[in-house]
Amino acid sequence: MESRKKIKVGISSCLLGESVRYDGGHKRDDYITDTLTQHFDLIGVCPEVAIGLGVPRPPVQLVETRTGTSVLGVDDPTNDVTARLSRFASRTSVELADVCGYIFKSGSPSCGLQAVPLYAQDGRRLGSSSGVYARVLSAVLPLIPMEQEDRLADPLARESFFERVYALHRWNQQMATGLTAASLVAYHSRLKYQVMAHSQVVYRKLGRLVAAAGGTDLRVRADEYLSTLLDALKTPASRGAHTNVLQHLAGYFRGCVSDESRLELNMLIDRYHLGEVRLSVPLDWIRRHLAHCANLSLYQQSYLEPYPPELLGHTPA
Repeated sequence: MESRKKIKVGISSCLLGESVRYDGGHKRDDYITDTLTQHFDLIGVCPEVAIGLGVPRPPVQLVETRTGTSVLGVDDPTNDVTARLSRFASRTSVELADVCGYIFKSGSPSCGLQAVPLYAQDGRRLGSSSGVYARVLSAVLPLIPMEQEDRLADPLARESFFERVYALHRWNQQMATGLTAASLVAYHSRLKYQVMAHSQVVYRKLGRLVAAAGGTDLRVRADEYLSTLLDALKTPASRGAHTNVLQHLAGYFRGCVSDESRLELNMLIDRYHLGEVRLSVPLDWIRRHLAHCANLSLYQQSYLEPYPPELLGHTPA
């Protein structure tokens, strides 16, 4: 559907096999180093090393204090690195402003995006929170898709992450020469069926934003458009919604292919709706027959390949 280009994605350095952990080790993830590196320019960051903690180093943990959630030394609670991690995240956000995603190391008091153990000052386990670096970075860069490496083992979380990464990448490509009403229309036209598969309500809302984009508040509407789009893509598309989109796409082939071929596509769509075949089956048919339908709008639809399928060809351990 489009040319392949490596996309910048931030990542915790230890996941790349770099020996930056507190114990001098790493957490190399084969799926990341063997598969994701084929598609992404992975920018490794270890905030604890970056603020000068060294390798190896005394371990730190999240502790709830009177001033809020802090990152304190496990053996020496007076070793408070919270402010240093927060400042580093704020500085680094400028350098990472052009990334289209970020993969954090789970369980880390600095990098964990969620479910990081949180302790009281007396050592009791209070619950869970997010690492300080991850929390600040996600607040400063709210549009950047972010995920933990352990959740990439979940097919739905993995698909959602990659779908949002590539949607943001396409946005950056479309707006590379400047934001205009025409560029917003072009982007919406390209992603309309992808959005429709996730939410008819959001699809109509985005259409209204695009229709009203000719005024002086174009930037405000564009920002709202992108934020709404990326938020909608977090919700998995249902089988019924996919079936609806496939039926829309089937209409493009009326008069382009034989009646027998159209019947074959309709049967594949029905079988997908019944759960007998995967979504890729009717999509493969559509992709194979694109040459018979001289419709540039159909050819450019991101729904046909929202991300490289090879990214889902392996389930992380």
